[in-house]
Amino acid sequence: MNNMNGLYINLVKLVISSVANSTQLF
Repeated sequence: MNNMNGLYINLVKLVISSVANSTQLF
């Protein structure tokens, strides 16, 4: 189950990074 947690964290980081790039907030 640790594998799944890591996968979700990676996915969330990717989405946040994508949104940040798109909105130019960070």
